[in-house]
Amino acid sequence: MGRWLQIQQCPLDNMTDSLRDYTNLPEAAPLLTILDMSARAKYVMDVEEITPDIVEAFVNDFLLDKLKPEPI
Repeated sequence: MGRWLQIQQCPLDNMTDSLRDYTNLPEAAPLLTILDMSARAKYVMDVEEITPDIVEAFVNDFLLDKLKPEPI
């Protein structure tokens, strides 16, 4: 089974607030997160700065099942 991955930078607005509330995400910014809605899981990386290298490593770890999921 293949995976579909979407990367999105979200502005601070009502939609972001609703998503943070629904998934119980912290109010921290920046926040690097993968939401797996079909598995009702989230993966959160606490970083001071989001760089392309950090995103690539985070996504690769997710795709290789190296990250520990947290329930949504």
